[in-house]
Amino acid sequence: MEPYSCAAQNTVGRGESAPIQITVIYLPKNVTITVIGMDEVTEGSDVTLQCNSVSRPDVSEYEWYKGETRLPDRGREMTVRSVTRDMEPYSCAARNTVGRGESAPIQIPVIYKDSTMRTLILSSVIVSLCLLLLGLLVCCRTRFQNSPVNETSGSPDATYTDLIKRNNEDHYEELKTTGSPDATYTDLIKRNNEDHYEELKPGSSKNVAIKEEM
Repeated sequence: MEPYSCAAQNTVGRGESAPIQITVIYLPKNVTITVIGMDEVTEGSDVTLQCNSVSRPDVSEYEWYKGETRLPDRGREMTVRSVTRDMEPYSCAARNTVGRGESAPIQIPVIYKDSTMRTLILSSVIVSLCLLLLGLLVCCRTRFQNSPVNETSGSPDATYTDLIKRNNEDHYEELKTTGSPDATYTDLIKRNNEDHYEELKPGSSKNVAIKEEM
């Protein structure tokens, strides 16, 4: 506010007063909180808050609040220990002989590591490694099953199988021959029996010859 002055005038002349400044007293206004020395605060560190205001007369007392809870601090500055991301907002109030003014609540700007993102990244890495190991296992198993060594050990050699089959057939033939009489021997027995039969058969040439001799 600009200073005030006045002037008086009569028939003789005019006189002026010296400017005076009107002193206005008022309660604290424009009360705000600032973070001293830093714009952002790392989680777990300490931070100092300052309560600022404009008043006449000067502020005689400060009040600090965390959420709705009043804190024991009475000075213009207050130190917060081990800040966390989920802390309640802070506010302050300034008081003088005229009255009391309050600040708006502020949230301390805390920088922190995103544990959710870190967990997602870690989970993605673990899943990728598991899929990679599973793919390598399937690939190795497929190559082992298709390898020449596995094919040889899995199925008998064709030549060896044929030899076994032929040997089995030869043994079968020998057993078959042994189980039945010799064909030549059987034929001889049959022929001898036929010869004896011819000798004994009536009307044979040998019987006729005997009768003639008699």
